[in-house]
Amino acid sequence: MGGVSVAVAEGSAGSLANPSASAVRPTTDRDWFAWDFHLDGATGSLSTDYDNNGHLDGANGNRAATAGLAFGFGPWGVAVTATTWVTPMDGLGTRPIEAQVTRGELDVARWFPKLDLAAGLGFRTGAFDINAADAKLFGISTVSASAGATWLPSAQSYRVAGSLTVGRTNNQVTVGNCDPLNCEGYILPDRIAVPWRLSLGAAYRLAATGWNKKVATTFRDERSILLSTELVATAPTPHGFGIEAFGQGGLQPSGRNVAWSPRLGAEYEILPARLRLRAGTYWEPSRFADAHGRIHITSGLELALFSFHAWGPRRIRLTLTSDIARNYRNGGISVGFWH
Repeated sequence: MGGVSVAVAEGSAGSLANPSASAVRPTTDRDWFAWDFHLDGATGSLSTDYDNNGHLDGANGNRAATAGLAFGFGPWGVAVTATTWVTPMDGLGTRPIEAQVTRGELDVARWFPKLDLAAGLGFRTGAFDINAADAKLFGISTVSASAGATWLPSAQSYRVAGSLTVGRTNNQVTVGNCDPLNCEGYILPDRIAVPWRLSLGAAYRLAATGWNKKVATTFRDERSILLSTELVATAPTPHGFGIEAFGQGGLQPSGRNVAWSPRLGAEYEILPARLRLRAGTYWEPSRFADAHGRIHITSGLELALFSFHAWGPRRIRLTLTSDIARNYRNGGISVGFWH
């Protein structure tokens, strides 16, 4: 759906975009206790300019994975997620290097029925490592916080939401067994900066029944069209530089200005209880002064596979996604609950 997620975020996977998601229960959920999970993987191996820095580098093998659990206890929600990104790069000479980002997050959220509002706080820990073959060049860890809220007016068919990740800088660099000024030919960075990130979005659902209304059925099997939009702003990093240029022994300034990313997405449940189709688009601004932004076209489908009982009836779903832009090809697969 074009990366649109903050206003439609629910449960485990939704917690990646909005810390309030674990307190946004599906409208078919009427129990005091609830649970949810997700397991996702994505690959950008067909991209030739994955980070849009303006330099073609051939198919590279970028990949990502995430998993998480979410639990609901009455008005409270708790979610635990873990995500990792790996970016292989050409290093100096013939020796490749690899950048890896690992992030863990704990979200605590609460539903306020008098306000029709879900609000949550998130606590993140992350690690950024550069590895050459079996040797670690350096690593930096950081801790940050996030907050989010979703407004679901009772019996209405629209939702409004926002999330904010707080920026953080850390200069505690863990260096491998080498000189930071000449480590395998590299001059190592002295700090990592995680910029603040703000997302604001809204969504509207067209169907026979109102979206934000509890229903008596186990599943809400009806044809529906979901439309959503979002605006994402990422703060500048005044002294930031690109990773791929670093791998080749150079410096490419990155993130000198606020990056704005407008997004649009749609979902059509064409076969109730069986199949949903998705499409969207978004603008990816370049973080590099010598490169241009690009338009992305996204698509996906969600297929219900089978049912089982665990604290009530459950359906397992499979989701396939694609994301295409200039010099960029990304595909993903996801497994979780059908809501």
